[in-house]
Order: sequence, then structure tokens, then C-alpha cells
Amino acid sequence: MKFVIIILSIISILALLALIGFGITWVMGKISKKQGMKITGKTGTLISGILFLFLLLVTGISGGIYSHQTVEMNKNFKNVSGDFKSEYISTAAKAEEIGNSEDDFWSDSIDISTNKDSTYNVNKTVDSIVDVESSDIKKVKKGLKKTELLLSELKKNDTGKYSYDTYEKSYINLKKMVNLVSSPSGSYYSFGNKFSDLDHEVEDSYSSL
Repeated sequence: MKFVIIILSIISILALLALIGFGITWVMGKISKKQGMKITGKTGTLISGILFLFLLLVTGISGGIYSHQTVEMNKNFKNVSGDFKSEYISTAAKAEEIGNSEDDFWSDSIDISTNKDSTYNVNKTVDSIVDVESSDIKKVKKGLKKTELLLSELKKNDTGKYSYDTYEKSYINLKKMVNLVSSPSGSYYSFGNKFSDLDHEVEDSYSSL
């Protein structure tokens, strides 16, 4: 719609210039008493004048519609952003809870293996962690999906008034965190460090919304 208004405005300006040009031709024809110039100027003035008024009307109507749509989109963005924040913090809190539980489980598994003087199996430990947290993992994945749908709604209603990029970045950070706790990888220490970094990034992202 904005592009259409710009095009209409440009055409309106050209029609106005044509109107002025034919108007001058009409006046010059009357002064010089040249019938051909007079008729050409008069005809051109009437046609360009009607065209200019028509374009002015269409541009005005289009501008009004665009303005109304922009106001409604901004309202929708603000309303959806509230739902986004609510779902975001809820999912982030649950992901943080899972991550902390996984970290504790992993640490305990290492201690138990050490005390029993048995071989520590990383893959087996990770599988056990995911199995224990499977119910909550499903919840955070569901929450992430809802957050993604709300982000799509924000994009549809983005007029540039609010910072959509901030919401998109926050979603990306949350997705990384959910993916990590849903499928832990690496060593105990690398998992802990990565989880801690993502936890801080998600917290900072929420604060910036």
C-alpha cells in the first residue's frame, strides 16, 4: 500500500506539471490569438485538470486506508507482544529448570561412577537425563512452538514502530536454550558453560523486550 501511495503521488505531481504547462499554453494562445495553441492549451488543461483531481482523490483515500491499517497493525503488534512475553518467560523458566536438573543429574552420575570406581559412560548418562526430563522437555518444545507462532503474528503486524528484530533475536536465543536442554551434548563442563551462557542471553533478551 505504501508503494502504491508513492507511485500515485509521483503521477499526481506529473499531472500537476502537465496542468500548469497546458494552462500556460492556453493563456499564451489567448494572448497571441493563435487558435491552435488556444484549443490545445484549453483541451490539455481540462484533461490534465480532471486527471489531477482524480489522482488527488485516489491518493487521499489510499493514504487514509493506509493510515488506518497502520494504526490497527500497531495495536495488534502491541497486544500480541504481551502474549509473546508471557509465553517467552514461561518457556524460558521451564527450560532453565530442566537445565539445572540435568546439570545436577549429570554431576551426581559422575560422582556415583567415581565412588563405585566404575567406567563413566557419557552417552548413557545423557540418555538417562533426557528420559527423566522427557515430560518437561515436551512442555518447553510446545512453549517454543507457541512463541514461534506469536513471532509470526508480530512479523505480520510489523510497521517499523516497534523493534521486531529484538523479538526475533530473543526467540532465537530461547530456541538455542530449548534445543540444548532437549538434547544435551558435549561434556559435563561444556554443557554447563553453554547452558549458563544461554541462560544469561535469554534473560537479557527478555529484559530488552
